[in-house]
Order: sequence, then C-alpha cells, then structure tokens
Amino acid sequence: MNEGQRAALKRYHQRLAEDIIVSEDLLGELYQVGIFEKGMIDMIRAERASDQVHKLLVLLPKRGPEAFERFVAVIERDYPWLATALLSAPTKTAAPATESLTHSRHTALGHHSKPLSSSTPALQDGVDGDIKKLVAAFIHRQFGQSKRISEKDKKSLEKFVNGQIQRERTM
Repeated sequence: MNEGQRAALKRYHQRLAEDIIVSEDLLGELYQVGIFEKGMIDMIRAERASDQVHKLLVLLPKRGPEAFERFVAVIERDYPWLATALLSAPTKTAAPATESLTHSRHTALGHHSKPLSSSTPALQDGVDGDIKKLVAAFIHRQFGQSKRISEKDKKSLEKFVNGQIQRERTM
C-alpha cells in the first residue's frame, strides 16, 4: 500500500468505522481475496463488535501493495459511497492510473464487481445513481445486520423507495 492510499484510509477512518458493519460475509470476502489470513480474521472477531472495524482498519495498511485495491473492490458492492470517497481522495504520491484501479477492482474479486463512474447516467429504475446510493445507505443504516428483516426484503424496500422517488419526480 502506498502512502497516498494510507493517507486516504486515515482521512476516512472515522467515516469507514461508522458505516462499515463487520459481518461474517465481509470477513469471508476479505479472506477470500487474500487481504487477511485466518489468524488476522480471528483477531478482528476477538474484538468487541464496536471495535472490529477499527482493528480491521489498523491491520489493513500492513497487508501489501494490493490490499487497498482489493479492499475497495470488496466494499464497493455494499458501500459504494465509501469506495468512491477512498478512490477520489487526494494523494501525496502518484496514484496508479484510473484504468489500472478499475482493472484491479475487477480482478480482486474475480467476479461481478462493476467500476464506479462519476458520470453514471440514470440507473435501471430510472433513479439517479446518487439517489440510489443514498437510499441504499439509509436502508443499511436503519436495518444493517438486523435479523428483523431479510436481505431480500431490504432490497425490495430499496426498490420500492427508489420507485416512489421516481414517481414523485415525474408528477
């Protein structure tokens, strides 16, 4: 990890700590893409729930030159606003070309990761990308890992709210 990437993690540490929920799925993906080893995952799990993300963020900069890109690729699906913030953070050292970062995000997960684009047109529901991200963030903050509502229901709720916003815009 270069100094610019470390600086981005440090700059957004509090925001990352507030938004990211350390779940078994997240830890599994971080293990699967080679960021953390089993012993490190166990160290993160050993922390109190409120301190797990802080431990993760302390260990992350020590995980090699590809750790930043892989981390961004992992969080991009569930936390696109954080991935965007980390990638757009000004750096002190020259950062790799955008094309290289996009390629790294695609290959780090080895599957369905889409590149971020600040010029993304309206998405499939006709709702602007920024609105869709805000709705996803709201649903995540309200329900997070709650057992009260399933992931399928959370997605349905997001789709419903996005639909309501679109209808309001067309009236």
